[in-house]
Amino acid sequence: MSFILSKEKIVPVGEKLRNNPIGVVYSSETYGAGETKLSMFSDDQKKQLDQICKSILNNLSANPERIYRISLEGRGQASGEADERNIKLASFRAKYMRDMAYKYILKYEQNGVTIASQVLSGQLTLRIIDNKPFYDVVKGRILWADGQAGDRQYQRSKVNVYYESKLKN
Repeated sequence: MSFILSKEKIVPVGEKLRNNPIGVVYSSETYGAGETKLSMFSDDQKKQLDQICKSILNNLSANPERIYRISLEGRGQASGEADERNIKLASFRAKYMRDMAYKYILKYEQNGVTIASQVLSGQLTLRIIDNKPFYDVVKGRILWADGQAGDRQYQRSKVNVYYESKLKN
């Protein structure tokens, strides 16, 4: 389900992270969200993920006028949704969103928005969402489409913290 932001005042929790998605990637394999574990990734893949993460952060640093929200999801799950199937995935996400949850992105195209992507393993989904229109510099927090500041516990990704510090300087 999608919403036209100019017409919708209230956005359900599951839709809050889907505003203006820049890129979404996923695999064809299907696992229950609770079965998703880091062990799905080989050592070589983990090294590649670290390299991808570093590349993305460098790219974002080169485009300081943009704000991004990074969300790592299970199939049909949005970060912050209450769902029994999401419990184990939530702990996985909490640990790796800060370090290497940017794992399925290969590179940005020249315009800095379109993403060329490749799925390495598993069924996790990485969403990169442009939040520039909803960022309140005074509050230092990202505002959701309804104009209300989102819950901090769903906003503390490395990229968000990085941009908060950049905007305050």
